[in-house]
Amino acid sequence: MKYKETPLKDITAYISKGIVPKYASQNDTNIIRVLNQRCNRNNLISLSNSRFNNLDKRNVPNEKVLKENDVLINSTGVGTAGRVAQVNDLKEKMTVDGHMIIIRPTKTVNPVFYGYAVIANQYKIEQLAEGSTGQTEINRDRLLKDIYIKLPSLDIQNKIANNLRILDNKISLNNQINANLDEIKTAYFDKSFNQQMQSNLNGKLKNITKITSGKRPNKKSDTKSSKDKYPIVGASKVMGYTDNYLYNELILTTGRVGTHGIIQRFREPVWVSDNSFVFKTDHEDYLFEILNHWINYSALNRGSTQPLITQTDLKNIDIYVPTESELKKFERVSRILTNLQFSLIKQNRRLDQIKKTLLNKLLL
Repeated sequence: MKYKETPLKDITAYISKGIVPKYASQNDTNIIRVLNQRCNRNNLISLSNSRFNNLDKRNVPNEKVLKENDVLINSTGVGTAGRVAQVNDLKEKMTVDGHMIIIRPTKTVNPVFYGYAVIANQYKIEQLAEGSTGQTEINRDRLLKDIYIKLPSLDIQNKIANNLRILDNKISLNNQINANLDEIKTAYFDKSFNQQMQSNLNGKLKNITKITSGKRPNKKSDTKSSKDKYPIVGASKVMGYTDNYLYNELILTTGRVGTHGIIQRFREPVWVSDNSFVFKTDHEDYLFEILNHWINYSALNRGSTQPLITQTDLKNIDIYVPTESELKKFERVSRILTNLQFSLIKQNRRLDQIKKTLLNKLLL
C-alpha cells in the first residue's frame, strides 16, 4: 500500500543505550531486572537470560526504566546486532544493559504500530552494523536517519496494530497452553514413576534409545529461503538453515558441546549440528521426561574450558526401564497431549507466517 514515508527520527521521542550494570543476586533487596541481547530473540522478549542490577551501586535514570511499548534493538555483535523486539505486558521494573538500544515513540503515532513498523525493518537495521569482525555495532544516528517508516493515518495505524497484536496474542496463548501441557505430563510421569526412579534403577539410558551425534552442515544461511529451508538444530535452538536435511523422523536432541540440558523435539526434516546428540526412540514422552528432569548434566561435564558430554557417559546413565504395560499406560495419556502440542506448534508457524506476510505487505 502507498503510505507516506518518514524517517524514524521524526516519530521517535527517545533513544539511548542501556546501563553498565553492577550485577546482583535475585535474592538481594534493592535491585532491578536487566535485559540483555540473549533476551531478544525472534522479535520476542524472554526473561530467562535476564540478570539483576544492584541499585545501591548503579542507579538507573528514570528514562532508562522500560516503559510499555518501548522498542529494544540489539546494538552489538555479528549475528545479533539489529534484532528488534517490543516490550509489552510489563509486570515489573526493568532496564537493559549497554548492548541494547531503547527507542520510544512520540505521541503522534500508535505505539504498537511503531513497534511492528520497526520490526518490519529489522533486515535494514541489521545492515547498519559497523566495525571490525566481532566488534560490529549499530550506528544510532543512521538508525534514526536512514530507516524510513511507512506511516498511514492514525486510524489505519490502529487497525494494523490491533490485527497484528491479535495474531501475537494467539501465538502467546498457544505457547502458554503448551507449557501447561508440559507441566501436566511431568506431573503424570512423577505420579507413575517417581518412586521407581528414586529406588529401582534397573537399566541404562541406552536401553530405551539410540544415541548418535549430529554432523556439521556443508553450508549455512542465517535466514530461511526457498532453497535453504531446513533448520540447523544447535545445542539449544535453531542456529540457521541449509539446503538438505539429516533427519526426517521423530527425534529428540540436546547439547553435546557448550550448552547442556536443553531438550528439543522434532517431527519434521531438520539438520542436527555436530555439537548436539540425537535420540531415536519408540518411547518419546518417557525419554523426554528422563532427559528433561532426571539427568544431572553438570555432573557429566568432562570439558575444562568448553563444556563437553561424551556419548558413552550419556548412554550409561542409570534409569528405571518400565515394563511394556507401564509404558503403554503412560503413553496412552501422554501421546494425546504431545500430539496436541505439535498441532499448536504447527498452528503457530502458520500464524507467524501470516504475520510476516502482513508486515511485508503493509509496512515495507
